Amino acid sequence: MVALTYRFVCRENRADMEAQASCFAREGAEMNARNGGGIAVDMVVYNDLRHDARVFKEATSLIAAGYDVRVIGMETPRTAPLIGWEEVPFERLPVGTSDSLRIRYACFWRRAFGALMKRRARIIHAHDLDTLFPAWLAASLTRALLVHDAHELWVELPSLVGRPVVRAAWQGFAKTLIPRCDAVITVCEGIAEELRSRYGASAVVLRNLPKKIGPVEPAPIREMTGCPLSRVLVLYQGGFLPGLGIERAIDAMTFLPDAHLVLIGAGPLRETMERRAAASPARERISFLDAVPFRDLPPYTAACDVGLFLGESAGLNLQLALPNKLFEYIAAGVPVVATGWPEIRRVVREYDVGVLVEPGCDLEAVANAIRTAASHRERLSANCVKAARELTWERESGRLLEVYARLSARNSSPENTNDG
Repeated sequence: MVALTYRFVCRENRADMEAQASCFAREGAEMNARNGGGIAVDMVVYNDLRHDARVFKEATSLIAAGYDVRVIGMETPRTAPLIGWEEVPFERLPVGTSDSLRIRYACFWRRAFGALMKRRARIIHAHDLDTLFPAWLAASLTRALLVHDAHELWVELPSLVGRPVVRAAWQGFAKTLIPRCDAVITVCEGIAEELRSRYGASAVVLRNLPKKIGPVEPAPIREMTGCPLSRVLVLYQGGFLPGLGIERAIDAMTFLPDAHLVLIGAGPLRETMERRAAASPARERISFLDAVPFRDLPPYTAACDVGLFLGESAGLNLQLALPNKLFEYIAAGVPVVATGWPEIRRVVREYDVGVLVEPGCDLEAVANAIRTAASHRERLSANCVKAARELTWERESGRLLEVYARLSARNSSPENTNDG
C-alpha cells in the first residue's frame, strides 16, 4: 500500500499538480458561484452507494441545512443502477474489473482526486480510511477543510487480522493523515476513544441511527420462505462478512426446531453460508433473501420476531461495534439477541430491548437466548417502540450540523477561502 501511494504521487510531480489545481480553480469558482451561496461539500466513499444509509442520511441532512453536497462513490461494470437517490447529487467512478483490490484502489484514488480537484468544494468529507488519501491530497492543494468520517476502526478490521504488512500500511496512513483533518466523526464512543488515544483526534460521535419511521406493513417474508405462523421467525440482516457470527446463527437452528432463520444481505461469504445451511439438519428452516435497498428494508425487518447480531472476537473493531442493524431492529420493534460487547450492552440494557449472549458462547446458549427473546417478545417489542422514539437520525443529525457549523465559520474567514 505504501508503494502504491508512492507511485500514485510520483506519477504527477508537484508542479503538475499545482498547475492542475490552478486550472480547476476557475471551474470550481464558477461552480460555487452558481450554487446559490451554499457551501460546496464533496463526500467520498469507496462503495457503490446502494446500501450505504449513513452516507445518504448525512448528505440529505446537509442538503436540508443548505449545503451544496455531492457524493462520490465507485462502480464496476456489474454495479446495479442507483435508485432512490434523486435528492442527492452523486457521481460513481468506474474502477474496472480487476480482482486486485490494490489496482481498484489506485484507479479510484486517481479518479476521485481528479473529481475533487475539478469541483474545488470548500469541505471534503472522506468516509473511512480508504478514501482519506485522495481527499487529503485534494484538500491540501485547494485549501479545503477536511472531514474524516470513521465508520470503522480501520486498522482493526477482521480482514486485516493475520496480514501485518497490509495492516502496517493502513496504520501509516492513519497516523499520518488523521491528525491533519479539520474534523473527525465516528460511530460510537469506543472507536472515538481509540482515535483519541492513537492519533490525538478529538472525534465527534455520530451514531448511525435510522430515520424515524411510522407504522409499516410487514413484508410477506413468511410466505416467501414457507415459514408458518407457529414458528419464530429469526432474522439476520446485513453484510455476509467475517466475524459477524453468521455461521453460529445457522448452526444454532439445529437446537431450535420451532424457529425459522431468514438471512437478508450480500457479501463475500454469502455462497459459503448458503452451502453451510444446505448441509445443516435444519436446512428446511433456513432461507436466504437478496439484499434490500435500505429505504425498503423496514417492512422486511418488521415482519420478523427476533433480530440477531452474534459478532465474534475477530478484531478490536468488531468488539467496539455499535452496528446499524441493532438500531434497525429496534426501529422496527423487533427484539434483539446480540453479543454483549460494551457499546451493544449499553444500548440493550438501557432500553431493555433484547437478550445478550457472551462472546464465543456455545450454540445452546444462542438458542436459549433466542427462545427467551421470543417468549418475552411482547414486552421487549414495546420497549423497542419506546426506544425508537429517541434513537432517531432526526435527533442525532444535530451533531453533524454542529460540526459543519464550526467548519463553515472557519471557511468564511478570508485565509480559508479557495476561490482563486
